[in-house]
Amino acid sequence: MNQAFKSNRVFVEEKALYNPRGPSKCSFGKYKDLFSQEKGFVMVQKSRGQRARTRYKMQLKRCATPNDFLRPFEVGQTVHVCLQPNIKRQGYSYVQFHGATGRVVEKRGSAYVVQIRDGRAQKQLILAPVHLRAETEKANK
Repeated sequence: MNQAFKSNRVFVEEKALYNPRGPSKCSFGKYKDLFSQEKGFVMVQKSRGQRARTRYKMQLKRCATPNDFLRPFEVGQTVHVCLQPNIKRQGYSYVQFHGATGRVVEKRGSAYVVQIRDGRAQKQLILAPVHLRAETEKANK
């Protein structure tokens, strides 16, 4: 009984490898199993970087001035997150938080810690003053 099971198993494996359309004519080297006729054509997964799908969201509305870098905020003040797309080297956040409103929790160096709500979760962002607008100012979203 055990031998019959083994022979049946070998037959099933050979049948699975059999290609009725003939051998694959693909010559992609080590990737030929991805492009073989047995599996069909498999697309490569698209990469999604930090700024994917931001063609219109992150267009530059206004240039930052030196006063924007030195703008003071008080603890407890309500601010809007308005990311400047051309200034990414300091205090930059994920694009999903662009347009969010939160409160300044503390000052950390030259940046500010802003607490926002993302659904039910409370999150803290460390942002440079150039990426923040006071609630009374006109916020460029």
